[in-house]
Amino acid sequence: MREANLELITRHVFAHGEDGNPISRARLAEETRMTRSTSSRLVDALIEGRIIEALPPVNTAGRGRPAVPLIPAHNSYVGLGMEISVGMLAARLVDLSGRVLAESLDEGSLAGTEPSKVLRHLGLMVREILEDMGPELVLAGATLSLPGLVDRAAGRLLVAPNLGWADLAPYPFLAPVIGPGVDFHIGNSADLAARVVAQSRPGRPGPWPSFVYLHGEIGVGAAIRLDGREFLGAHGWAGEIGHMTVDPAGPPCRCGSHGCLEQYVGRLSLLQAAGLPPRTSIHAVLGRLEAGEPVTVAAVEAAGHALGSVLSGVVNLLDLPTLVLGATWRSSVSTCAARSPWRCATACSPTHSPRRNSCWRRWGPPPPPPARRTRPWTG
Repeated sequence: MREANLELITRHVFAHGEDGNPISRARLAEETRMTRSTSSRLVDALIEGRIIEALPPVNTAGRGRPAVPLIPAHNSYVGLGMEISVGMLAARLVDLSGRVLAESLDEGSLAGTEPSKVLRHLGLMVREILEDMGPELVLAGATLSLPGLVDRAAGRLLVAPNLGWADLAPYPFLAPVIGPGVDFHIGNSADLAARVVAQSRPGRPGPWPSFVYLHGEIGVGAAIRLDGREFLGAHGWAGEIGHMTVDPAGPPCRCGSHGCLEQYVGRLSLLQAAGLPPRTSIHAVLGRLEAGEPVTVAAVEAAGHALGSVLSGVVNLLDLPTLVLGATWRSSVSTCAARSPWRCATACSPTHSPRRNSCWRRWGPPPPPPARRTRPWTG
């Protein structure tokens, strides 16, 4: 019972956060329906355990003692986030308040690379930012984001077609750096990204309980949330939207099929269709699109048509009210829709209006933290 109550109080404090209106001790007792004495004892235990912290008392308009705001603790426990994608390696340290304490980013193509080499390099990046941790910081957990099918329970990457990797257990390569006793998890990149949309902060639900989140750059993935919960499917592989067939006679895909959505809207496929070099930025593509360059317009409109066809099928099948687009999709689809809204509609079913059901989510990294290292991937 005590652990459940500690969890309840922690969830409420984290949900309110420290921006705007942190929750007070008195209000916390009211919201959790605990007696003030019980709530106060549990709060004291969480403060002693460095999970939450109390701010200086604040005078209120009414009678009684000044309110004591409670917020998630700073500089106590930290989480380590790591990402491997086709175009980059990244590692980031975040404390309980959500502040980014340090991060490192290496950019470059990882397609066809040796997994052990990449994971050891990621381990070196992690080691660098962990060495910057002060003695007061405790690493509580680590999560690795991967662009492919994963077995969460076994901690294995099953297959990542765009990397050319299969049947891989990342933990043994990272364990010497992370250390013993630290919870380690892996997840699909789209599923993990959708959690940020599903919760505006820990304990506080986002604006949409049910939605499809579209994620990706080189590859294309999706995550499904139903009534505030992840929908992973029977094997945990739901959301592989990039390998839904647009045209059975279309171009071959790394997955072994033909005409997959990824072959039309993936970044490299889109650049190739537009006659542009593989390293061309999305901003350059949008500039050419806005200028009306014919080949680029045709490539983007074809991608929009393929995307709209697949998403309309997803909406009709799942009856979900909201589509959430990641940053790359938000900028490209909005620019395309401004030029040709019907050909680039992201949802075109008769019962679901694109205007009502397509949401452009602000999805991108926060302002650069004090300690950030960015460099090209050299292999």
